[in-house]
Amino acid sequence: MTIDILDKTIPDLEAALAHAGQPRYRAKQLADWVYRKGVTDPQAMTNLPPALTQQVRVLTSHVVQRSESGDGTLKLLIELHDAHRIEAVLIPEEDRRTACVSTQVGC
Repeated sequence: MTIDILDKTIPDLEAALAHAGQPRYRAKQLADWVYRKGVTDPQAMTNLPPALTQQVRVLTSHVVQRSESGDGTLKLLIELHDAHRIEAVLIPEEDRRTACVSTQVGC
C-alpha cells in the first residue's frame, strides 16, 4: 500500500500510517520533511525507517518547458509524477492576470 502524503491532513496521515502498521508520530516527521524542509524524496528523509520510506510518496510535478511571448504571456509545460504532461498559461492584462491550467492530460 502506498500512502500519498500531500492529499492528507495530519490526522488523516496518522490514520493511514497506523493502518499501515507505522506509529502515528511519523505523520509529523513526514510533514516536517515535506512542508518545513522542502524534501519530496522519501529516501532522503534520514530519520525514517526504510520500511516507511518505501510506503509513502510525495506526488510532485515540475516545469519541463517555459516560454514567454512578447506581450508577457507565460506558457508552462508541466510534467506530473506519472510522466504525463499538462499546460498552464498566465496571461497578463492591465489590472489583473488570467491563469489557465489544463485539468486533463492531453487537453
